[in-house]
Amino acid sequence: QLHFSPWLCLICAILAVAILAALIGLPVTRLKGLYLAVATLAFSLFVEVLVNQGGALTGGGYGIHDIPPLTILGARVSATSLYLLALGALVLTIVVINNLLNSKFGREIIASRDHADAAAAAGIDPAATKLLVLVIAASFAAVAGWLHAFYYLNLNPVILSPELTFIWFFMVLVGGLGSMTGVVLGSVLLTLAPEFLGFAAGQTVLVIGILLIAVTLFAPRGLAGLVADWTKLAPFQQGDK
Repeated sequence: QLHFSPWLCLICAILAVAILAALIGLPVTRLKGLYLAVATLAFSLFVEVLVNQGGALTGGGYGIHDIPPLTILGARVSATSLYLLALGALVLTIVVINNLLNSKFGREIIASRDHADAAAAAGIDPAATKLLVLVIAASFAAVAGWLHAFYYLNLNPVILSPELTFIWFFMVLVGGLGSMTGVVLGSVLLTLAPEFLGFAAGQTVLVIGILLIAVTLFAPRGLAGLVADWTKLAPFQQGDK
């Protein structure tokens, strides 16, 4: 509506979302377990209602339409080029997060996640660490939202629905918590599984629920755990041959 450059919108999106994540995270990251999950879910429900009731600012239930296409040096970016841009953003995200987790701060993140009391005893502030992680994650989400907006050229409130929120959460659970490979595998599987099984789009949640139960029963560590186990067994299988 303000006719900003799409690339300036990207910077504004990252900054706005990072600031919002910090404001939300200050009280929320001091919660633990179920309370943390409920608080973040409650905020997502609040945002959905806010957007649907936002009138001309958000477009209400119809969302924001007729977003100008993404351009580079005055040339419109094609759908194929935008896909490659999104793929490049995914690869960059994986590289950055892997490097982050292998750093000193990454070890603090893992310590705060797995043993908050022990981390605090070692001089780490678990709440501050979680807050910074939330801000970093939200910044990556802002980039994904920017790509989404310029791919579809609209922003529909449906993307804020609890159903989609749970689907994204299930992608992580099915893929394997704490595993970058697992997240990618879970995302691909839960996106394609309903199509391969011939279900209509309305049955996506049912299919994902069945997959989640199967993974919980037979692969508690997710798809990443299965891949790790197979990789360890592969050399022995080759040796047996």
